Amino acid sequence: MNKHESVSQDELQESLKSLCRSIGWMDQVQLFIADGYLAKKIDRLELKRLLQLDHEVI
Repeated sequence: MNKHESVSQDELQESLKSLCRSIGWMDQVQLFIADGYLAKKIDRLELKRLLQLDHEVI
């Protein structure tokens, strides 16, 4: 792929899942998708879920 080609979010997710399966990480993978939220705002549901998971692991 060159810099002018785009990849859909679904294609990107499938590529990530495929990579994780190939290296045996699929049981450890969770996707965090902030559809419709601006990256500059911290008040995002998936970000909160990610941060909560981080606290549970520690």
